[in-house]
Amino acid sequence: MANTYALIETQTLASSQTSITFSGIPQVFDDLILTCSLRDSRVSTGPGYLRFNFNGDTASTLYFRRNAFSNQDTGYSGNFSSGNDHYASFWATGNTQSLANTFGNVEVKISGYRRAISKGCSIFTIQETNSATFNNAGVNVAALQWNNNSAITSITLIPGDSPYTIYSSASLYGISNS
Repeated sequence: MANTYALIETQTLASSQTSITFSGIPQVFDDLILTCSLRDSRVSTGPGYLRFNFNGDTASTLYFRRNAFSNQDTGYSGNFSSGNDHYASFWATGNTQSLANTFGNVEVKISGYRRAISKGCSIFTIQETNSATFNNAGVNVAALQWNNNSAITSITLIPGDSPYTIYSSASLYGISNS
């Protein structure tokens, strides 16, 4: 079975923003792929977070995730019943401590986004900070389940603690399995 990808929308920021939203998602595909290249305006040296929700849903009991991530030489895995601030939350963004033009990269696959059952997602992120004062790199692989039977009609991306910077971008693709 061949998969066909169709670009639904790309958003590239012309200025700093506190969120990126895809709304009015067409209900004609089987799955969705979200790809992001993100940088936030934090000046701290710790990792930045991509938080997102579906259909504006911020109920803490509806997002279940399992993470496995590595920060340079230290590996860690964990089971978290809900994301930060009632969102799905993943370590993902570059920041102002990073070298110029260094962005974190994210890919999220959302299976069966329009079916009347819980939605499963796979998430892969890479984040890097290389500066004269702090070096950090990490990979995050995660599984997420949204326990809601509604079709996904919107996705909102929210930075962890400071706005996304200019040139951060996100693209949403529809996948047809035929």
